[in-house]
Amino acid sequence: MAGLALLAAPPGAFGATDLPPTRTTLDLIRAAQAGDLTRVRGLLQAGADPNVTDATWTTPLIVAARDGHLDMVRLLVDAGAVIDWQDREWLTPLILATQRNHPRVADFLLARGANPWLTDRWRRRALDYALRRGRADPIARRLAQTEVNWPRPQRPNETLKK
Repeated sequence: MAGLALLAAPPGAFGATDLPPTRTTLDLIRAAQAGDLTRVRGLLQAGADPNVTDATWTTPLIVAARDGHLDMVRLLVDAGAVIDWQDREWLTPLILATQRNHPRVADFLLARGANPWLTDRWRRRALDYALRRGRADPIARRLAQTEVNWPRPQRPNETLKK
């Protein structure tokens, strides 16, 4: 709920007074790439779509998870970003957070319902990437525990509701 309060801030509170409301701006992806939480917040407040994609189907959430920006990930998820979005390589925010070794981001995504069974174009799940660091890896342990409690899909990349 705290993230929603940030979106309800008065106009100009985050430097967004000169930003027109938009649903298609790539500025949100650029702000996420720069790690600029204040700008991301301002763009969302101005009406930017948290699910905007670039030519590679990359979303701001994909970028924030990949780069380990937990506060930005929280803000984007609270703003309605699709948590299991897959880019051109079928990489999800969870796979990227795991691959880049961002345990706090991976934990948050799992807690918010990210599907641990989704695979990338090489048929690797987040757990496969975590296990590259060994069985004792904290993300690998969390993913293994989560997968036990998550219904296994019948077909690859089939999303099941919990």
